[in-house]
Amino acid sequence: MVVKTIKLTSLFVNTENYRFEPLSSQKEAIDKMVEDQGDKLYSLVEFKNEKGESVRKDAKFEARQRIEEKNKESSDYHAKMAHIVNTINTEEGAEKNKYERERKLRGGKK
Repeated sequence: MVVKTIKLTSLFVNTENYRFEPLSSQKEAIDKMVEDQGDKLYSLVEFKNEKGESVRKDAKFEARQRIEEKNKESSDYHAKMAHIVNTINTEEGAEKNKYERERKLRGGKK
């Protein structure tokens, strides 16, 4: 993969981008893009720290960690809800059986 460094001042934004209404200036187009796309733009840029190392890899790692954490939280939540539903179903079943036994003892068979 060939990496090419481009000065930001040499980049131009299409003021007639199909994603939004035509705008009159580069600044308006950039502002609109940032407003609409926000965080997505940061994933396109590779940042360097003071040592010249890529920060993007760190950001990807942190993003993966956050995703894994959210997935674990979601999994824990679903397991907890399944346990609650099973407990309720077990208690309802036990109460229904108790009711049926009492009904039979009273002679009210149906």
